[in-house]
Order: sequence, then C-alpha cells, then structure tokens
Amino acid sequence: MTRAAEQHEAGRGRTGSGPRQFVASKSPFRAATRLYARKMTRTRPGISYPGLLGAAAAGVYLGALPSGLVAIIAAAFRAPEQLAIVPGGMMAGLWAGPLAAFLTRRSIKPKLAHRYLWAIAAGTATAPFYLAVGILPDVLGKEALNWAVGFALVCGGAGMVIYYQWRKRLSQQRHVHRTAQPAHTA
Repeated sequence: MTRAAEQHEAGRGRTGSGPRQFVASKSPFRAATRLYARKMTRTRPGISYPGLLGAAAAGVYLGALPSGLVAIIAAAFRAPEQLAIVPGGMMAGLWAGPLAAFLTRRSIKPKLAHRYLWAIAAGTATAPFYLAVGILPDVLGKEALNWAVGFALVCGGAGMVIYYQWRKRLSQQRHVHRTAQPAHTA
C-alpha cells in the first residue's frame, strides 16, 4: 500500500475532509507537513503566472490602442490607402472578442450578462486600432513604432503591477474575514 493510501485509510476515522486532508498537508520537502500546510494558506496571496500573463497581455493590448488611433488619424491625411486595415480589423475583432470572452469566462466576471454580445462590441471597436499599429512605420516612420511598442510594454508592466496589488489586497481581505469568523466546533 502506498503512503498516500495509508494516510487516507488512517484519516477515515477522523472528522474532516478525508483524502483532501492529505493533499492539503503534503509538503514538497517531506518535512514538517503540518507546518507547511498552515503557513502556505496564510502567506500565499493567490497570485498565479497565468493571471500575471493575462494582465500583461491586457495591458499591452490597451497600451497599443492609442498608438493605433494616432496611426489611423495620420493615415487619413498621409496615406488613405492604408485605411483598408479598419474594416479588416473590425472583422478580426468580430471573431477575437467572443474567443477572448470564452477563454476568460471563469476568471473575469463569471456572471456577466450578455458576455458574448459585450465581447463582440469591444472586439469590433478596439481591434482596428490594435492592428493599425502595424502601419505606423509607413505613415509616421520607424521611430513612431518604437515609441508605440515601448508605450505598450510599459502598459503591460503596469497591468501586471495592478493585478499583483489587487490579488494581494483581495487575499488579505479574505484572510481577515476568515480569521474574524468564529470557529465551527461540533
């Protein structure tokens, strides 16, 4: 019998969550399993790499939008043939919006009414600006593209910082709320 099965069988007589009790107290270092389980629930703020990457991606996307707007306005005066990107961007946003809504349905506002309708509207409105960043070198020169990319990366970093602060504050509030409640004893 494996160690996990033995501990599971030993824990059946006690009240608690059975197999989940062993999984929650398992230490990667195989030492001080109870201490590890107690400390990790209090000190880990619930920040994940996918969350950080998603926040950075959203920041880069939103940071590229002003540069795309500048590119479209400049293209209207300097190179009107470049404005063909706008209807193409709207079609891309028409498909990218619902895809983003589907991928984030569990993490961003799970109970949002009309999720896909809002995503279609947001994707159709913003995707042309995002794709118009590609015409910046033709319209305003290579240096404008460097500024646009730099601004988008700074916005991505700001998105990561905001996400980190939000998750840390949320986990601290949950901890305070959890410790303020009286313990359930039977």
